[in-house]
Amino acid sequence: MEKSGGENTSIMNNLFNNLKAKMIESELSTPDEILGCSEQEIAEIETRFKMNLPATYREFLHQMGNCAGWFLEGTDVYFPQLLDCRKVAERLMKEDGAEFSLQPTWFVFLQHQGYQFMYFDSMEKDGDPPVFRYLEGDKQPKQIADSFSQWLTACVEQESELNKKVKNSRPG
Repeated sequence: MEKSGGENTSIMNNLFNNLKAKMIESELSTPDEILGCSEQEIAEIETRFKMNLPATYREFLHQMGNCAGWFLEGTDVYFPQLLDCRKVAERLMKEDGAEFSLQPTWFVFLQHQGYQFMYFDSMEKDGDPPVFRYLEGDKQPKQIADSFSQWLTACVEQESELNKKVKNSRPG
């Protein structure tokens, strides 16, 4: 059954409120470190890549697209660094002899250290597309999550748990 626009907005707001609360509780970030993109910045992304971004990813940008404390620190996932992710991905694929090419509707939203990147198809109908990852040495990408929201939730959970363990292992 398809959800109404208002119901989708409420679900999405709950998702992002819960994720941000988890990040704050685990001390991955403080409330003032979670900074979203402006509508102008989101429009810049869509204009540059000539695509409409899926609703869940747009909301990620709106809620935390500029910074989120220590969450995904060291990974190019935030504006404006994400503007170069596709270029880095294409270079990696070329150097690695990948057996596929990025399609025009695929949006590379993350790259890490030049050896991996993640993307989704911006044309997915439901606004919460599956996430794919390409790792150096692989010839083809692999689907790693059924949706962007599932991927993001898993990342927040993993990094929150890791941060708690690190804090609990410190003396004093």
